[in-house]
Amino acid sequence: MVEIRWMNSALESLRDILSYISLDNPNYAMFLENRIFETVDHLRQFPKIGRIVPEYKTPNIREILFKGYRIIYQLKGEYIEILAIFHGARLLE
Repeated sequence: MVEIRWMNSALESLRDILSYISLDNPNYAMFLENRIFETVDHLRQFPKIGRIVPEYKTPNIREILFKGYRIIYQLKGEYIEILAIFHGARLLE
């Protein structure tokens, strides 16, 4: 199994997303948070399950799509680093 590490910026983005959603629907925000962490947790056993990020075309930078959100991560040997999470309608910088 591979270790999962989150960059602070990815956690901050997730907090911002959940805070915004919770203004209208706190229950859905909690559901989304739990499901995102469950989805990321699957990477422990299946690190290459995500597709290669089209903007980078680098095999070790991948993404999982979940409910309109892009979870960008990087394979780093013995661990995976979650780089970013954002709504799919936004452009990747």
